[in-house]
Amino acid sequence: MKCPFCDGKIKVDYLNCLECGRSLAGLDLLDLKSKADASRKKLITASAIVLILILGISVAKVTLDKRHQAEIRQELAREAAAELKLAAENARLEEERLAKERADYSWVPKGYSKFSLNANVAYKGISYESADCYQDWCFGMMVVSKDYCRTLKIEANLLNNGVLVGDASDYKTNVSARQKVVMKLGSGRDWDETQWTEVDCT
Repeated sequence: MKCPFCDGKIKVDYLNCLECGRSLAGLDLLDLKSKADASRKKLITASAIVLILILGISVAKVTLDKRHQAEIRQELAREAAAELKLAAENARLEEERLAKERADYSWVPKGYSKFSLNANVAYKGISYESADCYQDWCFGMMVVSKDYCRTLKIEANLLNNGVLVGDASDYKTNVSARQKVVMKLGSGRDWDETQWTEVDCT
């Protein structure tokens, strides 16, 4: 406990304060001690309350941060799921559109076949003379498009006994819808198989 005159440290059995030398006779040192103990307990209690409050606030903040992060993760997961669902729906609609294009032969002239790479363009082979081939080897065809093509382009790999011997292409511009145009693939080498690599109407 402390001296009531100078706040120096004293004990119950002291007659004088060792700090200030004042007489402690006549003072109820036990009462002073109990008051000092009560003050110390109050200070300890207040400190404990403050510490508990700080810890509580920290725990609450961590909990709120975790909850906020969990909500963000859930929101991102919902957005990702919605995007996947939309992508799947778009893919389904695109496949339906392509299936309808493949099934629609209403515009295809008799004797023509659709290109597997583009269901909106069809062709039929024609003779060497009809194609007016100017090379030793030529595949001539009559080509028709369902839609207008600013540029109608066809490319193919040329194979002989399964071996690639070259490639060829041809294109036409300003082709009206359902207009038949002569196109030809030519090479200086013989081939027995034509493997389409590009059929574009742009």
